[in-house]
Amino acid sequence: MSKLNDVFQREIDLIKKDENTLGIVLVGSSKDLDFEKDIKINDIDLFIFTKEQKENQIRINKVISSIEFDLNYISKKGCESFIKNKEYFFLKINDGKIIFDTLDYAKEILRKCKQAYEEGPDKISEEIKKDKLLEIKSEIKKLKSKDEFEDFEYDFFVNIALRDLIRMYYIKEDKWVPKDKKLIKSIKKDDKKIYDILKNASDDKYEMLLDIFEYIK
Repeated sequence: MSKLNDVFQREIDLIKKDENTLGIVLVGSSKDLDFEKDIKINDIDLFIFTKEQKENQIRINKVISSIEFDLNYISKKGCESFIKNKEYFFLKINDGKIIFDTLDYAKEILRKCKQAYEEGPDKISEEIKKDKLLEIKSEIKKLKSKDEFEDFEYDFFVNIALRDLIRMYYIKEDKWVPKDKKLIKSIKKDDKKIYDILKNASDDKYEMLLDIFEYIK
């Protein structure tokens, strides 16, 4: 047994021994890895469903033998609330790997997450979408004169505007908005036109933002 698998199994056994635990789901990039092999891994993400706890969600980070565990404890009440409110971070676990289950509780939660995820986010009115676009347009116009900013400051505001633009693409299309760290990777898959504008952008970041805005609106 590899060191990674040994540490992983000991942590899982520890969580399973807690009578409050209903299920354990392995999520994120680590769910498709073979822990029995000596592989490098950034962290191990686990969602742990519990009978009850003080808060709907309790997040704990711990390091064991140089292996980082990101533990999300979700109560039964939390599961119901997050599914009902279509919380993206929770619905995304629908393709997770069930490590431990009590009376198929975890299996049923993942089924409900998958169903809610496939339904898509709650629709936003066209009026609100137009207002959000106007806000972004105003944000971009402030960047027309680069000389009014220090270089690092200008780059900072360009990145904020770009983030808001890509988010707006998903909102306008009634799609789930990815996490910030996955925006570029997602847009590469979901809209080649926007990705090509980004990839082929010149030094004029203002024009790049305008091009994306005109395409999205």
